[in-house]
Amino acid sequence: MMRLFVVTCSNTKAYRHYQKTIESTIPISVLKNYLTKKQVSELKKNIKQPKNSVAMWGFSTQKGEGFWQDMVAGDVVYIYRKKEHFLRGRIAYKVKNISLAKKDWGLDDKGRPYKYIFFIDDISKISITQKQFNKAANYSSPIYSYLGGAKIDYPESKNVLKALHGNWYKQQTKKSVKKKTGKPRKSKRDVTVYARRQDVVDYVKEEANGKCDLCLNSAPFKNKYGEPYLECHHIKRLADNGDDDHYNAVALCPNCHRRMHSLNRKSDIKKLKNRVTSRDKNL
Repeated sequence: MMRLFVVTCSNTKAYRHYQKTIESTIPISVLKNYLTKKQVSELKKNIKQPKNSVAMWGFSTQKGEGFWQDMVAGDVVYIYRKKEHFLRGRIAYKVKNISLAKKDWGLDDKGRPYKYIFFIDDISKISITQKQFNKAANYSSPIYSYLGGAKIDYPESKNVLKALHGNWYKQQTKKSVKKKTGKPRKSKRDVTVYARRQDVVDYVKEEANGKCDLCLNSAPFKNKYGEPYLECHHIKRLADNGDDDHYNAVALCPNCHRRMHSLNRKSDIKKLKNRVTSRDKNL
């Protein structure tokens, strides 16, 4: 999954940085004085031909560090200036390096080095206005701004790249899926689990009589006990402080259940509320 990042070089200082380390790429021979042998080897492995120089950018702020932490090789970066995205590149590698940052960019206005560095290759000129970008990303606000940089979430990243760079996007996707990664990465995280009232679950399924409360179609299959397979859904989600009571619960087929969690359309919510009112009038 390629993610899209946007960096700006709108003010004079940022534009000079752009001219120095993106418009004029950095020779690998120079980077060898600041990076370890392993870092140089990994960088060269990730960049395309020619392998003797590479573009470079960096962040100095905490917000920029957050973007940098999320970047992985293969992600896409747009360079933005004067209401236009004028350059597209591919993130090849990243390092945290104060000495390299000071050499090329000095310090920011608050005395911080641009130490969160990433290298860019496969650079192409583009011409995409903010209006075109907003339309492709399906952003409703015409005043969307980057304020130094931005990480474009998924699926907006996919929507922009697919809409504005169709053939290139397909080629990059095919290249990406060909890479073998083996077993998936593991991560640990804290998850809040809500204890559901079994009597409410049983009630809504019994009242549904084998049919989905939203699409009104019969359950797609039966469970191992021979019962129509439907899932209990809370109209106002428990995670959004919804009540675990009958007046907030319905029985849905798996397809409609996923639809509610993905879209949660007002028209569907209204339909489900009407269903509950009709169902519970004699309760």
